[in-house]
Amino acid sequence: MSSSNYITKKIVLCLYASILMFSSNMVQAVEFDISWKGASGYSMKGYFSYDDSLIGTGAIGAAHLDTFYIDVLHNGLSIGTWDFVLDGLNRTAFVFNFDTNTEKFNLGGKVFSSKGQYWNMAGTKCNGAGFQSSPSFQLVCANGAWITDSLTRVSESALVATRTITP
Repeated sequence: MSSSNYITKKIVLCLYASILMFSSNMVQAVEFDISWKGASGYSMKGYFSYDDSLIGTGAIGAAHLDTFYIDVLHNGLSIGTWDFVLDGLNRTAFVFNFDTNTEKFNLGGKVFSSKGQYWNMAGTKCNGAGFQSSPSFQLVCANGAWITDSLTRVSESALVATRTITP
């Protein structure tokens, strides 16, 4: 074998080993689908993801999310959407509380607590779509206003996260 072939093979092997090391150290995301069913034909669907290194670490918040998207529906038809990454926060608040141990949303607290949810809300308004879960009730927002007809009790909550990608 010529020395140039040997060097070429060594370079290729080094590159291959580097690629394997890089790909084994790559961060993977864990993704969840969101579903919620409210009153009067209102519902919400969406998704979120976060770095798989957070699995089993307990509660995470908005700062830990890689993606987050919701679509508010009335009788199955979309009436408003919001994407945390693409749309951002424009005069709204985003409080997200999720337990990576139980893979469930933390519910039952005030909206700005560790057991509240306040997604793209500004008082009684939202940009596109929003959701609120407080100590006693949950409801959605679309077209700039709360939809009080969607109101449901937290004790009857149907806010569910279902893992879709397993790292």
